[in-house]
Amino acid sequence: MTKLEGKRLIGAYLRQVTVTEGYDMFSITGVPRNSGLPRNLNFDDSKIRRLSQLSEGGFSGSRRSTITPRAGFPKSDTLPAVYDMTYRAERIDYAGPLVVGTSAAGFEIPTTGRALYSGPVQLSLNLFLEDGTVESSAAQGRFNADIGYGSGRALFSISALETTDGNALPFESLTWANLGVCGTRVVSSGQGNIKVVTEEGRKVSPFITGRSVVPARSNFESMQFANQDRPAPPEAFGGIFSIESDVGTLSAVFLSDNSP
Repeated sequence: MTKLEGKRLIGAYLRQVTVTEGYDMFSITGVPRNSGLPRNLNFDDSKIRRLSQLSEGGFSGSRRSTITPRAGFPKSDTLPAVYDMTYRAERIDYAGPLVVGTSAAGFEIPTTGRALYSGPVQLSLNLFLEDGTVESSAAQGRFNADIGYGSGRALFSISALETTDGNALPFESLTWANLGVCGTRVVSSGQGNIKVVTEEGRKVSPFITGRSVVPARSNFESMQFANQDRPAPPEAFGGIFSIESDVGTLSAVFLSDNSP
């Protein structure tokens, strides 16, 4: 294993312009400091450099950026971890959840068998009402991921949802099937099969509980993070997703329990 393979950071950032309700999703690469925590992060055409640690456990850097531990996930002095990242570029303020950790090397990814992960997930639902207002809800729950290395496909599901802010979500569980396994990443860019189910077992849209079908675009970006004892298969899994339509947005951030 080369030094680069052993320390390269990967992750995902679900970016939102603070004056809109839409999202942009980016895969993250980066460089750690000796402690393993981030030093520089690169995404899209932007670079957050010279990240320095704050006394309360977060980071500050260039472009007026701040990276703080996200409430609801375990705080850790090592990666992988979940943060809230804000920054300013070209007079525009951005914010959103960031999941980042040390990448497993390509040869550490099995070619047969499967891996099972579970852990906490946070969801945010925004509904665009006819009077121009936005109705927002937040919930937390549990996710399960079944990653098949031989088939190159993965299944992701969410259950045990509890409302933490706003109205209760109009569904009880969510399943995202047929995700693609691409090396360390598990992804979907408009692909995969999403099923959202109510407590009564009825399939619905995440945005409307009636019979109407709402067209939507979906994106799923997740990573398998390196084992602490290397070389070895990955031991942690986390990421983000978003489902967007003309009448609402649903987003989520998650990280497995077996993260440090």
